[in-house]
Amino acid sequence: MEQKESKKNDIIIELCKALLSDTGIVGQDAWKKLVVVGVSGQGYGRMYGYRFDMQDDWEAVSPDGGQPQDILKRLQQAMLEESPTGRAWVACLIRIG
Repeated sequence: MEQKESKKNDIIIELCKALLSDTGIVGQDAWKKLVVVGVSGQGYGRMYGYRFDMQDDWEAVSPDGGQPQDILKRLQQAMLEESPTGRAWVACLIRIG
């Protein structure tokens, strides 16, 4: 169980790092909070969210590259392995900051 938990945590960290390195998410300006929704299902996946600046103004964002979506699918699969219902989640919320 502990090894599976570590695997999920490692994937979550990898996903956050990928989001933080994606210019479509972080942009060029200073920000204080990112809120990203990942939606993943059979044969599809997308991510979108909001970037908040220091004055709490927001801007809609989405990844420029496919790496965050690929990692999201891996996270979904890792969590599915432990799902008591045998069903994968469809959406997740990630908040950084």
